Amino acid sequence: MFRINSFRVNSLSEATDQDVPIPLSPSLSQDVPIPKSIEAIQLLNGLGYGTPGSGLTLNFVFNPAGAFLPPAQHAIEADFRRELRCRYSIEFNSLYALANVPIGRFREFLDASGNFEPYSSDWCRPTIPSPRLA
Repeated sequence: MFRINSFRVNSLSEATDQDVPIPLSPSLSQDVPIPKSIEAIQLLNGLGYGTPGSGLTLNFVFNPAGAFLPPAQHAIEADFRRELRCRYSIEFNSLYALANVPIGRFREFLDASGNFEPYSSDWCRPTIPSPRLA
């Protein structure tokens, strides 16, 4: 017998019937059916994943679609934590915000949509200020 002590959710839209992202805005109606992915995460929470002190890890990965960079990781993690806790009583350990490297099919998409230069200049810009040289 083995025990899984870490679980990662690649996309909150993976298991929904319509394959759409879960809106994290105040406009979400209370009568919207809970997507299967939310139910699966709640089940994982019920088993202890993502809950404090359990030793069972539940991490989320945020990767925006299109020619967009993710917001600051700490800010988006705080937003997801607040909204998922409030709306669905979901707990998790960490959220990792990823940016797509502009190569391959993504590069082709950026070229075709006229977004390669703006995306690349934003993507290559450091997010942490460099220390001043003395």
